[in-house]
This record gives sequence, structure tokens and C-alpha cells, in this order.
Amino acid sequence: MMKPIGRVNVPAAGTIVRVADSLPSSLRNVKVHGVLIQARYNNTGRIYIGDSTLVAATEVGCHCVLPIPTTNSIPSFSAALTISPAGIVFEDLWIDASVNGEGVVVSILLT
Repeated sequence: MMKPIGRVNVPAAGTIVRVADSLPSSLRNVKVHGVLIQARYNNTGRIYIGDSTLVAATEVGCHCVLPIPTTNSIPSFSAALTISPAGIVFEDLWIDASVNGEGVVVSILLT
């Protein structure tokens, strides 16, 4: 089942935000089959996706950097472990933004 999580924003650039914090506490430690993280269409800066050690300035702990969206392209990051059902711990995903208040839209794939 695909579950939309919705918008996750970074209030202050340089301060990482756990993506799962937008969920009710009962779902935060859920393991998922896959995740889709898409930059918001009106972002004016980059989005950094990583783990709890994420440092945007050095890209330490960084899985991916989403560039600034354009008229023709909205960047996204996806991960899936098809050979290991529920192999992604959603709580381990963090984001940062290069511009205050910008963020992403998130969906997860559950069993």
C-alpha cells in the first residue's frame, strides 16, 4: 500500500529534520518497502537527503542532493529494497535545505 506522508519542511537551513517526525508517533519506527522523496516545485535551493549524521556543507552522511526544480523537472529520490521486504527504516531518513522553509513531499510503500 502506498501511503502519502505529505510535506516535510526544513524551518532553518543547516538544521536537519527527521522525515518521520511528520508522522504520528505510532508510525515513526515503521519499516517500509520503499520511499519516494520529491523536492517541492517552488523550492529555490537544494535539498539534502541523508542519515542522522547529515551535514549539507560537507555532504557527510548524505545519500542524495536534489537540485533546484525547473519548469520541466522536479527532482526526486527513491529507495526500495525489493529483495528485503520492509528493509528500510523510515525513521533513519533526514533532510536539510539550503534555503529556510523549503522542503519535500514524501510517500512510503508499506506491506
